[in-house]
Amino acid sequence: MLVGREDLLAEVRAVLATTGRVVLTGPRGIGRSALLAAAADPAAAGRPVIRIAPSPAETHLGLADLLTQAAPDDFGALPARQAEAVDAVLCRGEQRPIDPLALRLGALALVRRRCRPATAPR
Repeated sequence: MLVGREDLLAEVRAVLATTGRVVLTGPRGIGRSALLAAAADPAAAGRPVIRIAPSPAETHLGLADLLTQAAPDDFGALPARQAEAVDAVLCRGEQRPIDPLALRLGALALVRRRCRPATAPR
């Protein structure tokens, strides 16, 4: 049971019902996992739920899984440093140390492009 989070839970469920996906962010220990568990209750969602929750040592594994879902054209739109960092996580190209800021910015850009609402053709 989530105490004091009923409104947020209702909002998360409404977004899931509308879009089929949701991303929660916030500091460690704020209750993201508990909120997702409540929102993903099979009786409430009515469909399978896939969650990525890697341990701190495996954070790049979950990120790599997410990045592989981006469209190939999206990668070409990234600035060079961001593209290199994303390629390193996906084990493509020359392997070198990952620039954490470039990786965050590149991943954010890819997620934003992928989650952009579709526009209706005219």
